[in-house]
This record gives sequence, structure tokens and C-alpha cells, in this order.
Amino acid sequence: MRKYTGWFILVSLVYFAVWMSLAIPYRLFPSDDDYFRSFIDTPGIANTVLMVIRSHHPVLLISLKLTKMIWFLFSRDLSSVLLLHSVISNSIILFLAGLIIFTLTKNIFMAVTAGLLYGTAPWPAIYYFFYSYAPFSAMLLLLSLYFILKVYLNPSASARRVIWAGIVSGLAFWSSPSAVVMITVNLLILFYLWRPRLKENNNSLWIYLKSLFLVILPFSFISFAAMKDHILENCRQYAGADVEVLKTPFFSFFRVLGEYNGWLLTSFFFLLFFYLIAVILKRDSAWPRSQEKAVWALTAGVFLQLLLIDILPSTKLARTNFALYPLFIIVAVSLFWFLFLKLSGRLKYCLAALGIILLIPLLYAN
Repeated sequence: MRKYTGWFILVSLVYFAVWMSLAIPYRLFPSDDDYFRSFIDTPGIANTVLMVIRSHHPVLLISLKLTKMIWFLFSRDLSSVLLLHSVISNSIILFLAGLIIFTLTKNIFMAVTAGLLYGTAPWPAIYYFFYSYAPFSAMLLLLSLYFILKVYLNPSASARRVIWAGIVSGLAFWSSPSAVVMITVNLLILFYLWRPRLKENNNSLWIYLKSLFLVILPFSFISFAAMKDHILENCRQYAGADVEVLKTPFFSFFRVLGEYNGWLLTSFFFLLFFYLIAVILKRDSAWPRSQEKAVWALTAGVFLQLLLIDILPSTKLARTNFALYPLFIIVAVSLFWFLFLKLSGRLKYCLAALGIILLIPLLYAN
């Protein structure tokens, strides 16, 4: 694992350098950018603290201020702070996706495939020209999930990973209004994967929950009112249908993804279908292995999260669904690998050849 970590870091740094060179300087669009740009430009500590208190995503704003401090070592272009923030977030997502795929499959080619699919995808790149909280929130949520999976796959791992999973989830809670959906899904995944262990000792679960709430509670004192107002406004709009996008039909994530890469969406459903057939026809005695059980949990997590997003009174915009996108790629690539393992003889080689051929339209669609 360690010998590949350096390569994952290098690929992420190359991705960072390429997109910073392509997208700089940041072009300010008339959207939420104006709010975030005004926050970066706010002079004085008192005014900054006041804006953080009035916000329902204080962790995001604090991270923007920290990014500004780093950016000002190189440039005084305030707008490009938003670009740097998004590129850093997506570079870390790219790194984490590679790590998680390698953790689940132990195959470097699958990790490279996931990196190609995410690194060339247009959806993350949108936020280099149209800023949103989405990449930062997705990065924190994926990092939390990585810690949860590491503890599950390595029961002897240090309890600090459980603590970090809770801390990062708590930070994600205050980085995006929709993060609570993914945190809920992560918690359910944790319950499912750790269930045998929890019957004997539930210390890990309590450590996670304590870490989560110890991060959520301090910010609650300063931002609870803003969060409450935001939720009530969404509920009011949802009830009155003031905004048409609130009434988008179900499966909003699949609808958004279909606009960006219909080939990836179609390939996912075909993989899932044939994988389930393979499970039914060939169920070996060692099934489910720990890694495959984790993929099952993540697959269920994809459908559960998109269902919760559709049910809850929130806008069904791309940014609301974006946190699900890295997880979707991880699940799709993992399903391919475990389907490959279940096949035998010529079928294995046919699937491998088909996968290589399909990469061409998948990357072209990106």
C-alpha cells in the first residue's frame, strides 16, 4: 500500500497543477460566487466572525479564509482563492478515490481507472469556473468514509482513525446543508460493517459518535440559528413550490449524471445487473469477503443517499448531489473488479477486453 501512496500523491499533484494552470484566473459568475467572494474580501476579524456566525456553513467559510492566507503568499488575486479552494478539494478527492479503490480491490489498475474517470470528469471541473461548496464537502465526507473502511478492514487499526472519522464528519456537517444526508449514510454503513464487532464491544461506535458531536456542538452555539433558518426556508419553498427545481422528479442524481456522462451511468447499471446474476449463480463458500461486503454497503449507500436527497426538502441541483459522485465512481469500478473475480475462463478475458474498450467512450464522454 505504501509504495503506491506516493504515486497517488504524485498524480493528485499533477492534476492540481494542470487545472490551476488551465483555469486561472478565476472568472467571477453572477451566482453564489458573489457571496463567497465578498466573504474573502471582508476586512477585519470582527466582520469575518460576524459573517461566520450568520452562516449555515461556518467550516466552509473558515477554510476559505485559510485558503486565502495560502494564496496571498503567491498572488493578490482574490477571486482565484475560490479556484484554489476547489482544485485542492478535488485533488484530495482524486487521491482518496485511488486509496479507497486500492484498499477494496488490492489492484493498482482499478485505482488508475478510478483516477482516470474522476480526473477527466467534467462535473468536478465545473466548480473551477462556477464556485460551490460541493467539492469541499465531498472531500470531507469521502475522507470520513475512508477512515471508516480502514477500521473495518483492519480491526487492529488504531482507535485514532475512528476519532478522525467522527471529527471529519462533524466538520462536513457544517460545510454543506446537504452533508447531513451523507453523514447519515456513512453512519448506516458503519453500523452494517461493524455489526459483528459491536455485539462484543461497542467502544468504536461511541468513540465515533462522541467525536462527531464534539465537533458539531461548538459550532451549534454560533450557527444553529442560521442553519435553522436555512432549513425552514427550504421547507417553505418545497411546500409552496416557489422554485421549480425543488420539485424535480426522483433520481435527480442519475438525471444530473446522465447530462455529464451517460456512458458511465449506463455502464454502472449493466455492471450491477451482471454482478447480481454472478452472485446468484456462483456463490463461493467464503462469500462475502470483507472487501466485497464493503462494496455491497457502499452500493446500498449510493441508492440510499440519492433517495434521501430526493425525499428531503432541498434543491435537486448538481451541487446537492455532487458528494455522491466520487462514491459512485468507487462503487462502479469495484463492481467491475468483483464481477471479474467471479467469472472464469474466457468470460474473464472477455470482461477485461470489454472494460478496456468501454474506457474509450467513457473518457471521450468526459
